[in-house]
Amino acid sequence: MKRCLLKRRKKRHRNQQLYINDLLDRETGRENRSRTMKNKANSLFIREGSVFLNHLIVISKNTFSGGNVMKFHEWFAATLLVLVGSVAFLSLFSYTGTLVYSTWWEKDRLDRETQLASVDVSEMSEEEAAAALEGEINAWQEEASVTLTWYDETITLPNDMFTFDVDTTVEQVFAGEGYENGIIVRADESELKKQLSLFVFAEDPAHKTNTEALALDLEAEVAFLPAEDTVKHVHDYLYEEVKPMEGLIQTANRSVTHSEQLMAWVSAMDHVTIPAEGTFSLLGTMEERGLDPVKSEDLVVLASAVYEALLWSNFEVLERSQRHELLDGVPLGFDANVVPFERNLVFFNPNASGYDLHLRMENNQLTAELHGLPLPYDIRVEVEQTAEIEPKTRVRFSSQRTEGDRAVIDNGAPGYQARTVRTIARWDEEEPERETVSEDYYTAQNRLEEWSIEERITEEEEDEDFIFDPADPDGDNGDNGDPWGNNGQDDDPFGNGDDNDPWGSDDNGDPWGNGEQDQDNNNQWNGNGQNGSDPADPGNNSQWPPSENNNQTPGGSGTNPFEPGNGSGNGTGTQPGQGGSGPGNGFPPSQPGQDSDSSLPPGQESGEYEEEDIDIKGY
Repeated sequence: MKRCLLKRRKKRHRNQQLYINDLLDRETGRENRSRTMKNKANSLFIREGSVFLNHLIVISKNTFSGGNVMKFHEWFAATLLVLVGSVAFLSLFSYTGTLVYSTWWEKDRLDRETQLASVDVSEMSEEEAAAALEGEINAWQEEASVTLTWYDETITLPNDMFTFDVDTTVEQVFAGEGYENGIIVRADESELKKQLSLFVFAEDPAHKTNTEALALDLEAEVAFLPAEDTVKHVHDYLYEEVKPMEGLIQTANRSVTHSEQLMAWVSAMDHVTIPAEGTFSLLGTMEERGLDPVKSEDLVVLASAVYEALLWSNFEVLERSQRHELLDGVPLGFDANVVPFERNLVFFNPNASGYDLHLRMENNQLTAELHGLPLPYDIRVEVEQTAEIEPKTRVRFSSQRTEGDRAVIDNGAPGYQARTVRTIARWDEEEPERETVSEDYYTAQNRLEEWSIEERITEEEEDEDFIFDPADPDGDNGDNGDPWGNNGQDDDPFGNGDDNDPWGSDDNGDPWGNGEQDQDNNNQWNGNGQNGSDPADPGNNSQWPPSENNNQTPGGSGTNPFEPGNGSGNGTGTQPGQGGSGPGNGFPPSQPGQDSDSSLPPGQESGEYEEEDIDIKGY
């Protein structure tokens, strides 16, 4: 706006400069013509005066000499008479010539330093002054802006609705009137009513407005062709019976603990004015009141109350932040994190009138109130909880607890995802305007439990018993450990017992052969299980090789790292023997196996305390 105003001023200045130059040229020509006419008049009077003086001299000679030779005193008297008469004649005719010119030839002109509206009309005639005013009016109509405001709406009036009477204005000026009233102008009141009807938030606003008074005030300002924009607030011209009065708009409360710091802040900011079309900054206001804001929960609670109170208006949110976690006493959706020099709370008031923010503390209750003209909208603020995030459970193991002894160290807290929506409904709109003011996300705080370390060992043993089958990563295959089928049912396209099964158990070309043991002596997935003693292999679906293949006898000394011993002897391989009568739950050779009734891992003495956080399946 300032830039446009500056451009208009520059353009108007250029127009005025060109006009002044033209006036100077015309004034120079006028002065030359005036000087020429004056010279002609003076020459005429001087010529006629010379004849008169000659006659005067002759008369003087005859009078004093009487036809004889003049004496000295007679000559002196005659000469003195001639000189006095000449001076009187020159003075008389010089004044008379100027008077005659002014009376018969020169037109009336204005005095020096005469200004009408914003136009300098010094020493101009009526025609020149009228031309100057017409030029300035045309420039003003091209550049000027006359607007009406009502709450947060603005309407620009067409400049052609103003009619200027230049001739009457100039006549009054030359008659000694109208210097202080500017140019005579009339505003089209019917067009003014038409423009008022464009305000959308009120029904029939033209009938609620004193358009006659508004038109008169517009004429009074436009008469001086102001360089600045002309703005009128419609609320000031409403009839008293329909004009709303200022009052309470919204209240926000917060329960707080006793805090001298918070009480000092509230006391210093008990009444804050938010100017029309201006901004409100919480940190800026505190600085203006001589306060020293510090990062604290008190500042967050104060900002939250102010945020909620101002949100129930048509104010625009320019800056607002949330905390990583919601404080107790701060409602979900109204969080406002303010940190000096980092984060602030800033609103913009788009209305044509100012509003007041009131703060007070009573009985550990913080109250923020917004006062002002009631807004012509139906405003609603809703907080939509879009999701609730359940906390995870983490376990800490301790040797100080016995198996089954568990304790909750921290209950944790759920997380939330919320959306704050403001709805502004006007009387003529079927669907109100919905604005998403903020979207907040708070992570869940994990639940922490403490268990006995014995339960951790049990979990590790279960993990060791589990053998990963690449053909069945989910462990969802059929009965009897069949990695491909469901006991060879006819409807199983990959059954292991049906003749139509493309992977049938009796097909010697089966790459996953379940037939004779001599088909692939090196395949550890051969499944006949002949001569095997694995009690977990009831049928021909064992995924471990038979006892004759590659000397992998149960409980033997083989070094296959994937094969636990299945016999009754001691396991001597790189994996401990399973189900034997010896040290059945041993560890690899680097850690000698412990007795099956031991509850501690090797290398750890009884009673030693260990804590560790791990994720537990199923939580």
